Amino acid sequence: MTVFAVRGITDQGQTSACAADQKTLETASEAYFAQEGGTAIPTDNDATTTAIGATPEETLVAAGFLRDVSPNWEVSAAGALTATAGGPCV
Repeated sequence: MTVFAVRGITDQGQTSACAADQKTLETASEAYFAQEGGTAIPTDNDATTTAIGATPEETLVAAGFLRDVSPNWEVSAAGALTATAGGPCV
C-alpha cells in the first residue's frame, strides 16, 4: 500500500495559482497605464471618458484588460496589489 502526502501538493498548487493571478493583475495594470496614460486607474467616482467600474479592478475588466475580478487580490488606483483579507494568497 502506498500513501501519498497531498497537502504539500495542494499548498504548492495554491501558491502557483496565487502567483499566476498576481502576474495577470500586474500585467493588466501595466497595460492599462501604457494605453490610457495617467497615474491612477479611475473608478466611477472619477470624471473620465474611459470605461470605468466601481473599483480599479472593475475598471480593468470594463476596459477589457481583465476577464474577471480576482477574488484573491485587490488592485489600488495606482495598480498596487494587496492580497484579499482572509483569502488563500495571504
